Amino acid sequence: MTNGWKVSSLLSFRSGLPFTVDAYGDPSGTGENTDRPSLTGNPYQGISHSVIDHQPVQWINPNSFTINSNQFGTMDEINSLVPASAT
Repeated sequence: MTNGWKVSSLLSFRSGLPFTVDAYGDPSGTGENTDRPSLTGNPYQGISHSVIDHQPVQWINPNSFTINSNQFGTMDEINSLVPASAT
């Protein structure tokens, strides 16, 4: 019954390089300039990852981060946001 039939599959996984979001300047006031923001929303919500007219793709929503003066952000040092896909 299976004479001449074969089974095959195709998987594709892609991932970008990890990156960490840093706060600009020195909002904590420590002088180290290595501050991190607070993650206050879903960084992928409302973002289209489609390439349109060969323009750069916006991977994260910058409105999902806040920077508070004289405070450290809540994002930990190893928290990276990695664009990835699997088909």
